Amino acid sequence: MKNTFNIGIIGSGSIGGLLGKFWANAGHKVMFSSRNPEKLTPLIDEIGNNAQAGSIVEASEFGDIVLLAVNYQTVDEALEKVRSLLDNKIVIDATNPLAYDDNGKIFRMIPEDITAGEFMAKKLPNTKLIKSFTTLWSEYLRKESFRDDELLVMPISGDDEAAKNKVSQLIEQAGFLPYNLGTLKDSKPQDPGSPIWNKPLTLSEFKIIHTNT
Repeated sequence: MKNTFNIGIIGSGSIGGLLGKFWANAGHKVMFSSRNPEKLTPLIDEIGNNAQAGSIVEASEFGDIVLLAVNYQTVDEALEKVRSLLDNKIVIDATNPLAYDDNGKIFRMIPEDITAGEFMAKKLPNTKLIKSFTTLWSEYLRKESFRDDELLVMPISGDDEAAKNKVSQLIEQAGFLPYNLGTLKDSKPQDPGSPIWNKPLTLSEFKIIHTNT
């Protein structure tokens, strides 16, 4: 029998809202958060059982596992409010370190010599940080989950094996196939610009690309 968790969602947009819905449907208790929780009422009403709304502080306190799915430009602002509340918890980092410059061009917000997972772990040193749900944009997550034929791969990395096992369960309950890349130091394939980033891949397709890079 699968474990059930209290899950806090920081960032209830296209990714956080969708994953939280999948997990609530799988039997987990989910608290979505927003600066204005009342705006989440339609989402809560749609999901029904197992879903509630609160502030990011309340969601961080509520969750045994917390999904971080905010726009990267607001990461530091969000973490400033909840960092200490996340100590010793599993935090799923679903952010990508990307932003737009004044000319509308996308750029990487962190140094090239560190993975996004390692960089986030420095911001949250007392958490069990797990990197996942970064390699497919929200429309792929919505349209390609729970495929009738081969499931698409969802890479996962982290330095705590027990935490990775729990998040792997959540990946399965979101309709994807978890693929353990290793530690956060090994998580570069999950970062923007990698050969597998934002490509919907089955296991055989993923292995061909991953083993050749």
